[in-house]
Amino acid sequence: MNRPLTPPGEFHNYFGPQAGRYREYRPRYPEALFHYLAVAGGGTRVAQALHWFDLDPFLREARRVLVPGGVLAAWCYARCTVDSAVDEIVDLFYTVTLGPFWLKERRLVDEGYRTIALPLDEMAPPPFEMTEQWSLSEFASYIRTWSAVNRFIEVRGEEPVFAFEEALAEMWGDPRQRRRVKWPVHCRIGEIR
Repeated sequence: MNRPLTPPGEFHNYFGPQAGRYREYRPRYPEALFHYLAVAGGGTRVAQALHWFDLDPFLREARRVLVPGGVLAAWCYARCTVDSAVDEIVDLFYTVTLGPFWLKERRLVDEGYRTIALPLDEMAPPPFEMTEQWSLSEFASYIRTWSAVNRFIEVRGEEPVFAFEEALAEMWGDPRQRRRVKWPVHCRIGEIR
């Protein structure tokens, strides 16, 4: 992109072609390159997308659109948790079964964006999380939205995914039982230097 995305102080949304279709969303670089919001009033927010950015051009553009003293806020949510028994099955599926099928950028999310070198005078937000109350079907459907699941199925077929879902069902109990699903949200917030 050779032209500025947003004149300083103007408000614009930049989303990839699949924005708004969460269940079908499969981010691909560079489609997700500028999934950020330049906000009038001094802030630039990046939600669950910083890991897809070419960081240097993004930071140049963020510096350009931010008012003096403006803040960059980037956040992502990490792997969800339910309870120790369910988490053990999900962790094994995530790391062992799907491990080779995650794109390298996913590691940045797993690290809560802490390993991304951001030139910030950083603030420390309080910890927080997202929560849902989901049935087994809702939870399993969410797991199937993971990009690595789709890559895995393309290469190895669906049988191992079915086996994971069966093991998950054994641990879940009554499939109609709604369980609390939690995602820790990791934030990097500060004034860009």
